[in-house]
Amino acid sequence: MSSYREMPFVGAVVRLLAGEDSSQSIVSQEIQAVEACLEGFREDGHQGLTRPACSRFPYLYERGAVIRNTRQLTLVSSEELQSISSAMGIEELPAAWLGANMELAG
Repeated sequence: MSSYREMPFVGAVVRLLAGEDSSQSIVSQEIQAVEACLEGFREDGHQGLTRPACSRFPYLYERGAVIRNTRQLTLVSSEELQSISSAMGIEELPAAWLGANMELAG
């Protein structure tokens, strides 16, 4: 088995995306450029080192408590989107529908 150091990693950025307010819509919009930092994409509503706890963790945190943000950036693969859309029997599954920030191919 080859180590990751010996494997050729080749890919391309297909699109950059950002969503302003996920409480309004999960769908992200394509953008032309991005400023990325440890908090995620500055243009995206999910950016930040912390966030308020939501309904996903009712057994761990009181709603609204400040917790570590674990979703600063979402990357998806063009190949996997195609595989998922085929399995679902739909023509395509755009990365934007998932609220993704970057679609990669290769």
